[in-house]
Order: sequence, then C-alpha cells, then structure tokens
Amino acid sequence: MRELGRDLRYSVRALSRLPGFTAVAVVTLALGIGANAAIFNLVDTVMRRPLAVADLPRLQSVLTVSSDFPGFFPVSYRNYVDLRDHNTVFSRLAAVTPVAVGLTEGGEPEQIDGAMVSGNYFDTLGVRPALGRTFVPDEDSVPGAHPVVVLSHALWQRRFGADPRLVGRVIQLNHQAFTVIGVAQPGFNGTSLLAPAGFWVPLMMHDQVLPQALRPLFDMRKATLLGVLGRLRPGLDPQRAEVAMKTLAAGLARDYPDDNKGLSLALLPLAHAATGANDRRILARVAWLLAAVVAVILLIACTHVANMLVVRGAGRRKEIAVRLALGVGRGRLIRQLLTETLLLFLLAGVADLLVASWTNGLIARLVAPRLPGVSLGLDWRLLLFIFGLSLVTGLAFGLAPALQSSRPDLVPALKNEAAAGHRRWLSLRNGFLAGQVGLSLVAVIGAFLFLASFRNAQRLDPGFERQHLLVASFNLDSQGFGEPRAEAFLDQLVQRVESLAGVRSAAVAENLMLVDFGMRRRLKIEGRELAASDALLAQTSAVGPHYFETLRIPILRGRGFVAQDRADSRGVAVINRTFADRYWPGADPVGAHLRLPKRDLEIVGVAQDVKYNFLVEDPQLYLYLPIAQSYSSQVTLHVRTAGDPAPLADTVRRTVQAAAPTLPLQRLATISEVIDGRLWTRRAGATLMAVLAALVLVLAGLGVYGVISYSIVQRRSEIGIRVSLGATPAAVVRLFVAHGMAPVAAGLGLGLLAALATTRFIAAMLVGIGTGSPLAFGAAILVMTAIAAAANYLPARRAAAASPARIMRQE
Repeated sequence: MRELGRDLRYSVRALSRLPGFTAVAVVTLALGIGANAAIFNLVDTVMRRPLAVADLPRLQSVLTVSSDFPGFFPVSYRNYVDLRDHNTVFSRLAAVTPVAVGLTEGGEPEQIDGAMVSGNYFDTLGVRPALGRTFVPDEDSVPGAHPVVVLSHALWQRRFGADPRLVGRVIQLNHQAFTVIGVAQPGFNGTSLLAPAGFWVPLMMHDQVLPQALRPLFDMRKATLLGVLGRLRPGLDPQRAEVAMKTLAAGLARDYPDDNKGLSLALLPLAHAATGANDRRILARVAWLLAAVVAVILLIACTHVANMLVVRGAGRRKEIAVRLALGVGRGRLIRQLLTETLLLFLLAGVADLLVASWTNGLIARLVAPRLPGVSLGLDWRLLLFIFGLSLVTGLAFGLAPALQSSRPDLVPALKNEAAAGHRRWLSLRNGFLAGQVGLSLVAVIGAFLFLASFRNAQRLDPGFERQHLLVASFNLDSQGFGEPRAEAFLDQLVQRVESLAGVRSAAVAENLMLVDFGMRRRLKIEGRELAASDALLAQTSAVGPHYFETLRIPILRGRGFVAQDRADSRGVAVINRTFADRYWPGADPVGAHLRLPKRDLEIVGVAQDVKYNFLVEDPQLYLYLPIAQSYSSQVTLHVRTAGDPAPLADTVRRTVQAAAPTLPLQRLATISEVIDGRLWTRRAGATLMAVLAALVLVLAGLGVYGVISYSIVQRRSEIGIRVSLGATPAAVVRLFVAHGMAPVAAGLGLGLLAALATTRFIAAMLVGIGTGSPLAFGAAILVMTAIAAAANYLPARRAAAASPARIMRQE
C-alpha cells in the first residue's frame, strides 16, 4: 500500500505538469465512456428492470400463441378464469387490460389512460399504496357492484395537487361515479412501459369503462383482451411452469374446440413483456446496435489516448533511461506507468458523470414519445459501470504503451539521440492510427445509412393525401352516449365542421390510419369454400359518409359510403385492392356478398390500398364498413382544409367543445404531425447515429492530428536538412502528407471490409437503401479522407514554414 501511495503521488505530479495532455485525454475518454454509460443506463432501465415491483425476476407474463398466426396475443377472460383456478405453478395469477376514460374533476376535460385489473393485481406485483388501500378480491367478483378506483401517484400529484383528502371522495370517470380508495406508490405506473396507467379499476367494472364495441366481447372465450401475469411459486423455474401452462392450454383446446383450437400458451419474463411482447425483438436489435456504436466510440477514444501515451512515452525516453540505469526494475516502471494511465481513466470516470447526466436527458427526450413510462437517472448500477469500465479500459489500453515505453535503448536515450527502436514505436503508433480510422469509418457509414433511411421513410407515400388534413380523436363513451344519440351527435358535428370557413370536407372513422390497428375479423365469401390455409381474416374499420373523398383515397370500382347507408338499410362494405386482387383476380367484386357472424354484406366498392398500420408494411386485407351499421364509440374526425390545417386546430377544438363541453380530445393534430410521430423511432435512431458519428469524426480528426504533429516534431532535423538542401515547402508538405496518409489508407481499407461485413445486420431497419449503398460508403470515405488529409496537412504546412536555421539550433 505504501508503494501504491507513492505511485499515486508521483502520477498526480506527473500529470499536473502536463495540464494540456491531461485535459485532452480526460475529455476524450469521458466522451467515449460517457456515451457507453448512457446507452447502458437506457438498456438496463428498459430491458432489464423496467418495473417498480417486488422481486421482478419471479414474475412471468402468460401469453396466447397461435398455430395460424405469428407473435404473441393476450388471453380471453374466460380462459384466464380457468387458468387462475386450475394452475399449480403460480402462487397468484392476475389480469390487466388497458382502458381510457374521460375525467372532468381537477381541471379541463381530459382523456386518461388506465387499466382494468383483477382484484389480486397489486398483491401479485407486491405494490403497496402510498395512501389508502388497493383492491380486495370481493371488489372483483360481481359485475358493476364496486365502482372504486386507485390512482397513480403521478396523476394524483398532477391533476389533484397531491391532496391527501382525495381518498374516500367520488370522481367521475366516463360520467360514472367512482370512489377513490387509494394512491399507488411513487414510480409505479402499471406493467407496460408503452402505456403507463394513471388509474386502475376492477375488472368487473368493464361495462362502465370499456368502449361500447368491446363490452360484448369481454365474456367471449375467443376474445383475447387480457394481459395475464403471475408470480412463480418458490423453487419453480420458468421452463417447468411453461410446460404446465401448455398442458392446461391443451385441456382448454379439448374442452372448447370452437374457441381454442390451435391456441396454446407461452411464458415471457414480465420485464420483457413490459416493452411489448411482440416489440421486444426490435428493441433488442436497436439496443445491440446502439451498444455496438458506442463500443466503437470507446475503442476510438481509447486508441487515441493510447497513441497519446505512446507519444508521451517517447518524450520521456531520457527520464525512463536514467531510472533504468540507476537500477529501477522494468516491472516497477511498468507499474508506475500503468498507475498514471489508470489515474487518467478514473479522472475520466468522474467527468463521465457529467457526460452521462447530459446524455441521459437527451436520450430521455428521444424515447419519451414511445416509452413514456421510462425514467432515466443516475444510480449505483451506473456508477459501478462507469468506474468498472474505466478500470478495464485503462488496463487494456495502457499496457501496450507501458511495455513499449519501459524498454528504451539506454545509450541513445541517455545521449538524447533518436531511438534505434524508433521504427518499432512508429509501427505501434501507426497500428493504433489505422485501427482508429477503420473504426471511425464503420460508424460514419452506419450513420449515413440511417440518415438516408430516415429521409426515405419521410418520403413514403401513405396512400392518402397527407397535405391539408387535420384529425381530432375522442371517445363518446366518456359522455355516456347511447348509440342513437352518438350517431346524431356525429352527424351534427360533421355538419358544423364542414360549415367552417377554410374547411372543404369532413368525415368520421373508427380508426386513424397508421395509429389505430383495425380489428381483425373472420369473413366468409358467399358461395365459395376456402381452404383452411386460405382463411379470410381482414382488418376492419367503420367509417362515415365521404370518408374516401376527405382522405382522397381513390375508389377504383363502385362507390364509397353515402348518408343513405344507415343501420336500417342493407349491409354494405368497401374492400381494398389487395382484398379484391386476392379473391377476385381479374374480376369485378362489386355486387359479391361477404358474411360476418350474424351479418351479410354486399361489396359496393373497391378502394386503393393505403398504409394502414405502418409506413413500411406488406399489403393488407382491409374491409371498410359504414359507421352507421357498425357503431364505434372511438372516433376520429378527419377535416380536409383548403390551406394549412394548423391554424384551424383551435377552431375545430372550439367546435367540438361547443357540441359536447365535457368531451376530452385524445388527439388534435395535422396528419403530417401524426406521420412524424410514427417515424419517431427512425428519427431517434438517425439523430443518435448522427450525434455519435459527429463525435467519432471529432475524435478521429484529433487522433490523426495529434499523431502526425508528434511525428513531424520527431523529424524536425530531417525537415531542416531537406529545406537547407533546396527542398521547397510544398515538397516537404507533400512528403509528410503522403507518409501520414499511408496508415489512414490502411485504416480505410480495413474499415471498408468491416463495414461490408457488419452493416448487413441492420438491413431490416433500413428503408429504401441497401446496406452496401455506394452513395453511403462513398460519402463516408470522402468525409474520412478529407478530415484525415486536413489533419495531416495542417501540421506539415506549419513545420515546412519553419526556419531551417532555427530548427538546427533547437536540435
């Protein structure tokens, strides 16, 4: 310990004598380690510990899987009851499903996202209330008998001013009276990061809070509405539990073949399901990509500092030679040099706290639209990661410079002459330089690919005219409207909006394209038997008259919907082009009949395909129904304007509020804003990659500049002799730039090969551009070459302009 203390004191003195060197090294490492710390914090928070619950690893999500369709699905209420009553692997099995209600207390009318949960939901998660209590089993036994609600801590603070007297009071949810019985603990926002809950009500209040269209589905065994989660019994592993649940699923398929044929069950850790069971793979791919990019940045930063250490070691040749000549062992010197390096990296770790704090804020702003339940902050895990990474990288990248610096040629070093081993040092330095350039090129190519992909995604045609279109979404259940009253309200609202100055047309629809996924329904074609492998399952949406005209969706055959398509008229439908081409290739489907359960539909039109769920998707089967014949309380008003729709937003808001003063709007935006929101993942990825690529270019430029500058300083006498013998400054500059660009060229070649091998892993994340795009590769190589050439040219020009006599005197 005494020797370690001496090493530390000596290292402090040595670094303090070179404040410029120390500052550049610390800042460089802080950028590299800080970027890694920020991404680690994001991945750790989102992927590993997303929920504020007790003993998260013991919690599993139970999901439905189908032999007919890929992915994971929720569980029906009836299946959940059977699983809850007969399972032997979970100590508790709870259920949850998201809902949205209108809230008028505490401020302006507002749509609040929440959840219906089973009575044992909070006990299963181990969540305790901050005020009052949570549910008891009796409150989830009789439909409609217990109108009670638990509020989230965030909603209680924001909407009710953290009033402790709120517990026991009655508030109105969807114009229904609910008694507040408790407030959840801080930080708990439910079991989904994608849709944080502001309140929870018992499952048996489904008729009071579910949208009217979903209420009949609640008790249907085939309607998969519930997320199911359970706490494993002590000593039971998830694999055994999944086998037991699959056995229960097989029994349900035998007992209820009409509803459960082809269905089974799967288990996922609740931490995984919290980010969306079907989105987990995409998030994991993004996480690995970000981790790879920041790892490249760390490698670049570390190679830059390692080169600086090599440079500094060469400048200390005489000092080290004197210490060796006086009998100091080489091992002792290596330990001393490693101590200085580790001190540099630990100082960078302290600076990383500031970098990580800033980058946490940047990342939080980028992910907030998609993961509103994520809260990033500094904790002991992040501190441990920062200082652990500082120590590991310090040892890894400090060892080679320490070994090289501790073995100088003693006699030349003591005479202050050029080292005989200079070429070996040059080889190590150039190796570091080539590696730094190669890694930088890979990162810059990735950034150019993502930027080009985002640009292409912005230009994608959604299939409808996106200019001059305003949308306003709301749920009429929040007003307690029955179906006849709701239909009259929608007709009057459309007429009022169409009478506004600057409005060309208006129409209502159940779903907002690219946001609301249409319910998939099984259909039959009258007079035709389809093979089981060709089962007709189409997405549906209920729309009002003039919907296609308002969105400018072309009708290819037949007609769209008109005011005469009422509930008491014959059932009609419009299908999309993909639907028609698949089941009526080369024929006209207008006049054909489809059959839904208890309903017959005549096809009256064929509409052009549009993008229904995602801007990048395969063609979908889609069926439009008149909203008067397929009522939906969830509605989006579409307004086609003559000019810019944004100035009309407040006018439309006032018109809606005049028609229904307590109706909260879920969304009021231009369709361009909606599409921009759907592109947030690509925008966030492109933004992060651009920022990281800029950081890479700065580090690469500094690295090349620093190494070339020192190389030229080491060859000052050669420069003086060349100029004295008649070499022109331009010739000297060309010579040194050519020498300096040699390792750069090698690095570009290595980076090009590495990029060709690695970018194929991001092919699925790109739109309209291949991973081997000549444009992206060419632009990245040009940028890197220009930066490297500038970093070579500037020190070479400065050296060539120096006086030969002055150089020789200094030597």
